[in-house]
Amino acid sequence: MAAGDISIFDKAKHNLGLKKIELETDTFNLMLFDAAATDPVDTATDPRYAASGNPDYSDGTFEVTAGGNYAAGGKSIGAVTWTESGGTVTWDTADANTQWSLHASNPADARHGVIYDNTNAAKEAICWLDLGSTFDMTAGDLTITWNASGIFTLA
Repeated sequence: MAAGDISIFDKAKHNLGLKKIELETDTFNLMLFDAAATDPVDTATDPRYAASGNPDYSDGTFEVTAGGNYAAGGKSIGAVTWTESGGTVTWDTADANTQWSLHASNPADARHGVIYDNTNAAKEAICWLDLGSTFDMTAGDLTITWNASGIFTLA
């Protein structure tokens, strides 16, 4: 997977069909993975940011340590849209990017990001992205710029 690529969890695809995730109206957060954590994989059994997950990305072994401008659970990616045109559906956010500004107490070891549904109690993970390398948020702003064509499409 190349840096910046988005990969959808297999379980999220299944959960869409079960109506567990509402891609147009729910609120979604981007949380950051610690570089020492096991990398996310598409085939994770039931990835969530909740205790009922397998894996549970909120259990302290995956997420970077909160501090500075980074709060546990990450931050909202903004208002989302789920649209269809010509047989292709696109999931997007109105915000061009998600950013954490430089702060001396920020995590220094962000490696991956995971977007999860922060509306429902199950907090199912939707997709993940590779930051390309470990990012030190004490040395500069971390800005995730979403693709102008959408976070992801299904054709």
